[in-house]
Amino acid sequence: MPGINITTMTKTEIQFPDGSQQSSSANPIYRNRVINGQMRVAQSGPVALPLNTLTFGGCDRFPVKATGFTTFSGTLTQARSGYAVNADYVQEAQVTSTGSGTLTFHHRIERLNVYDIYTCWICVQFEVYQDTGSAINLTWDVMKPTNFDVWTVSNPIINGNAGVTTSIPSGVKTKITKAFYIDTNPASAEALCGLGIVINFPFGAVTNKFFQISNVQLEKGNYPTEIEYVPLPVEITRCHRYYDRVIQTTRNYAATSSGVGSGIKFHQTMRVAPTATITAGTRTNAGTVVVNNITPYGANHFVPSVAAGICGAQLDIIQLNAEI
Repeated sequence: MPGINITTMTKTEIQFPDGSQQSSSANPIYRNRVINGQMRVAQSGPVALPLNTLTFGGCDRFPVKATGFTTFSGTLTQARSGYAVNADYVQEAQVTSTGSGTLTFHHRIERLNVYDIYTCWICVQFEVYQDTGSAINLTWDVMKPTNFDVWTVSNPIINGNAGVTTSIPSGVKTKITKAFYIDTNPASAEALCGLGIVINFPFGAVTNKFFQISNVQLEKGNYPTEIEYVPLPVEITRCHRYYDRVIQTTRNYAATSSGVGSGIKFHQTMRVAPTATITAGTRTNAGTVVVNNITPYGANHFVPSVAAGICGAQLDIIQLNAEI
């Protein structure tokens, strides 16, 4: 009786009847656990980059912090890595400094996006660039928070892989890839609290120099796959879980000086009830406008009136922050 030929497929490979294997030609969708790794979403726009402050701006989900310098100033912005039509978007810090210190790019992954990663290999890859005029010994780590999505200044390093060091030349984009084995005991699985990546550029005094990261990917497996392309509307929606900007207008007749209000509906259910900051639009017979009754789903835009009559706040920009 002839044998039965069976072809099987796992998450990473195809197993043929003769025992040979082939990497799956169709990689799983959303295998990259990093959100906005291609740096295409930049809701905040350019922001000032001070010393000793974790700063969100430029590209979503990639805050930056400068430490150790005597003086430091900079701008954090979304940029392009060249002038070609297909040039990559990058998270870019333009820096002027004295003394020596470290510029650190962060990315923190919510535990719900990595709770399945334990007792397995992960592979991290990213691209970096700097133009200081000489090589830099860049260091980077895969980190975990001390509790569910609770990040502090110094968080534990996965499996003691502290300070993976790579010399990166000046004026050249450099790609870095490394695989890590995550945990051996599911009862204390390292990723159950979340995962993070830190990328450190150490340097001295510079004037208007550029530091960039792009194409950041963290995935299951011990080899890198092609950088995953996520449709832009999906990537924007994923970013809205952590940071959102809505424009709100509330205008009506106030019979007394009690004011008027309207409901704010967020674009996406946010990770937690966010912190709200208002950039004022136009005011009519209005006191200090507030956002209250905030939940992960929405909030209230309240405009206190100064006197009876038409009362309103038009085109307020409300920034909603639920970052980790």
